[in-house]
Amino acid sequence: MIHKINCLNCGKEHNAKNKRTKYCSLTCHLNYEWKTGKRKTSQKFHGIKGMKHKIKKQIKMYQVICKGCGNKFETKDKRRINGCCSLSCVRAYEHRVGIRIRPENYHGIKGMHQGNQTSFKKGRKAPIEELRKMLKQRNKSCLEKKFEEICNKNNLPYKFVGNGDFFIENKCPDFININGEKIAIEVYYSRYKKTIKDKNIDEWKKEREETFTNYGWKILFFDETEVEENMIKQKLSEAGVD
Repeated sequence: MIHKINCLNCGKEHNAKNKRTKYCSLTCHLNYEWKTGKRKTSQKFHGIKGMKHKIKKQIKMYQVICKGCGNKFETKDKRRINGCCSLSCVRAYEHRVGIRIRPENYHGIKGMHQGNQTSFKKGRKAPIEELRKMLKQRNKSCLEKKFEEICNKNNLPYKFVGNGDFFIENKCPDFININGEKIAIEVYYSRYKKTIKDKNIDEWKKEREETFTNYGWKILFFDETEVEENMIKQKLSEAGVD
């Protein structure tokens, strides 16, 4: 059905299929908007060619700090406010903390598996430079600070390298010996290491031991119950590395 309508701007009569159309052209609409200083509702725009682009809905963007690289990025998905900016940052972050981040933070990341699947492809190792970049931005845990204080107090020759200063393959220990002996130390909270990339604590220890042994290194592990002055001295003495 064709309707005869008078344009609000020029007053000319024109034919329109939609009776809600108030203007004969986009030019008339823009002129009318400029003259009146008002923005009419989208109901007035029906049937005007080219008008759909003008009334495009504005999308709210969120400023987010990436958990992986620490850089800011924009996202329209509110569920990614505590997420990562890319798949590589997700992988590096998960490798750094030893746990998988919440699945809802995967939304909008290209190539990211959903649900309970891990983001790591089988056999895939994150590049050392990528890991070093991530580790440089991490702070020492309370347990690492406590271990370092005990070492300084008792003049134990161990230096913190958990910020990416030292790697064997793609493994970064927390402390290494600085007297020329090939000894590395890992300190950890057992409750956080219960599941590490689908491995339990024993499997995680075994994997790291095998990697370090291949290069002639010895690695020792201390959980939160063992980071005490007497326990550290005793364990180092028993291992023959005091």
